Amino acid sequence: MIPPPHPLFRAFDEFDGSAAPGYETSYFGAQFRDWLFTGQSTGTAQSGHIHLGYPPVAEEYFEWIALLGAVASAKDRFCMLELGAGWGRWSVYAAMLCRQRRLPFTLVAVEPEPSHFQWLQMVFQDNGIDPREHRLCEAAVVPGGQVARLAGIDDPLREYGHYVSTGLKNWLRTRRGRHAVREVKGVSLRELLIAHPKIDLVDMDIQGMEDKVIRSVAPEDLDRVRILHIGTHSRAVESRLRRTLRRLGWRNAFSFPCYSESQTPFGEVRFEDGVETWVHPQATSELDLLLGEKPAG
Repeated sequence: MIPPPHPLFRAFDEFDGSAAPGYETSYFGAQFRDWLFTGQSTGTAQSGHIHLGYPPVAEEYFEWIALLGAVASAKDRFCMLELGAGWGRWSVYAAMLCRQRRLPFTLVAVEPEPSHFQWLQMVFQDNGIDPREHRLCEAAVVPGGQVARLAGIDDPLREYGHYVSTGLKNWLRTRRGRHAVREVKGVSLRELLIAHPKIDLVDMDIQGMEDKVIRSVAPEDLDRVRILHIGTHSRAVESRLRRTLRRLGWRNAFSFPCYSESQTPFGEVRFEDGVETWVHPQATSELDLLLGEKPAG
């Protein structure tokens, strides 16, 4: 028997409307140029009137739950940090959901790869989001905010796994993969946090730096955040993250290891990136929302 969808999805309307030629219409009305997902135009763009359901149960389902819960429980204004934003897909999803609630929003999207950062600005504009009204930062999120060495396959249309190369292990990874390396600006998580008195969601996908970045922030700065959703890329990072957040009193909503088949409340799911979703110690109602134990609204 297939479990019912998470109740948070029912708090928002599915997209039902016209598709724009040359774009993929995604969940809740987000519009993305059709070459962004695959690196080339599919030639079969949607057209006319379409109806989209809710996202399927898969690796990203829990990222959706974190985002839906953060928007559904936001007061007065929604604020989100998307770290390792790529071309800003989750920021745009957040904007679509906030518009349904007529909720003002502030988006902070941080991406170090130059082409992806250009596309991030384009995607905002394609969805009627003025980049000048938000903070888009071409930088890598690193402890201390120092200059970073960004490594990865030099093919931005297909490569979204760029990583900050530090230490012997990453040096060997760079050599073995023949990865291109460039110096990029760094920004600290603390600098991003202290610019906002209240942050509803931090959505982080920074390719192996997650635990170092979280541990670099003072607990009082992290207190500005209600929900943390972190994509993980190694079991060691996951273990260190859990220890750090438990020590700070944060409460876990979802924890599934990377590169695994895991049993979830919605059935078995294959995870490439791991999932760590945590809620601030005082955000009891938010935890209940994410766990489906409290109705949205």
